[in-house]
Amino acid sequence: MTRMAVVLAMALSLGPVPIGIASPVPPITTPPLELPVPLVRQTRERCGQAALEMVLRYYAAASAALREGELAYDPTLRGSLITDLAAAARRAGFDAEVVALSADSLVAALVAGVPPILLYQNGRAPLTVPHFGVVTRWDAARDEFTLNDGRATPRVMSRDELTKRWRTAGSRALLVRRRLP
Repeated sequence: MTRMAVVLAMALSLGPVPIGIASPVPPITTPPLELPVPLVRQTRERCGQAALEMVLRYYAAASAALREGELAYDPTLRGSLITDLAAAARRAGFDAEVVALSADSLVAALVAGVPPILLYQNGRAPLTVPHFGVVTRWDAARDEFTLNDGRATPRVMSRDELTKRWRTAGSRALLVRRRLP
């Protein structure tokens, strides 16, 4: 018997629940969805490189592949373009595409085992800067995403906060996947 059938049978056997008394049937919740993406501390102006390295380490890339991200750094920009990070991932032997996504698409990527690299605005307005982070977790019950963003600990943001910060940077994401043979 499925869990839903058991819950339904229990509820029906209890009869009507008087107003003001909580139902004894516990709510069915979905556990948070999390990918084991390792944390990599970023060095100055290297949030893009750290984000790409986290994703490549998640896929257990060879050490030579991990070094490709550094080639995406542009000293004139004092950072990296998302397209240059995608090119670095391809040179490292992975499929990579830059896409515009929705928050629901981020959840779908996590379900598929693909940790998205996001370009979002970091800091307090009006002094925000573009920043890269890797979405590693979705908690539907709390309506929160967790990002590895180059700090020592992951950053938790509400869906609304992340969407707002990400939208101002174009809602773009870098999706890196293992290359199919």
